[in-house]
Amino acid sequence: NRFPRIQVCLYVLQTYTKLPLDNVYLYLEFDDSYGKYVIREAREKIRRLFGDKLKIFKPKRLIEHDEWKQALHNITRISTSMSHRKHTRVDPKRLVIFTQNDDHAFIDLDTSVVVEGLQRMQQDPARFTTLYYSHWPEILKLSGKLQPPIRRGAYVVSRLTLADSVQIFNLEFIKFLIETVPWANFNEATKRVDGLLVHKTLAALSPNGSYPPINKLEITLQNVYIPLRELFRKFDGYSITGQGIAVPKPLLLPPEANQFAYDKV
Repeated sequence: NRFPRIQVCLYVLQTYTKLPLDNVYLYLEFDDSYGKYVIREAREKIRRLFGDKLKIFKPKRLIEHDEWKQALHNITRISTSMSHRKHTRVDPKRLVIFTQNDDHAFIDLDTSVVVEGLQRMQQDPARFTTLYYSHWPEILKLSGKLQPPIRRGAYVVSRLTLADSVQIFNLEFIKFLIETVPWANFNEATKRVDGLLVHKTLAALSPNGSYPPINKLEITLQNVYIPLRELFRKFDGYSITGQGIAVPKPLLLPPEANQFAYDKV
């Protein structure tokens, strides 16, 4: 790696402090090879970054299906207890920025496009909605593979079936993935949410049709909001691109070494 992974993770989390987050839930495990002192310093920095918004901070990755179900229960219980109304349930349209990766940084010049997307998702009558916030060249390339996308402001909206873990989900979709979708199918099993399901056509587009999700469907499940401006970027960049779209450059440390050229439109 070009930079220590723990430093990349801290940089990425620092960029998330710019986002309109109400609460933060982290299940984050650092490799013991970094040493106790470095890990302790990293965890203290994360606590300072998010302050009172940090509701859960566990030093363990979620792996088994039962662990995911328990985590979802804990998060929804905390969200419900924070409501001023008794015996309420968590709004199924509540939005969750979900990631199983530690290297996708928020890079946009402001949060205006993100906020627009969140507002459009909350107004969308579809049962399942997501906002695909990273792997920008790749998701643009996929946007019209199943049916023509629809332009909505700073986004195009596509009917797709994707559980990739670089999306903002409405809570009902998260619950569907963790509580309803099978995590084992015949001789296959997954330990990641983004290994759960995909549309068959999209799976076939991967090299040798080897895209990993174990449930390949013939129906489209969700409205996917795809930004027309790059919002997040994988720290080490991307290896593929859509026609006419330049491959975004890898990011650097320290953060101020990254220079972005934004169009004045």
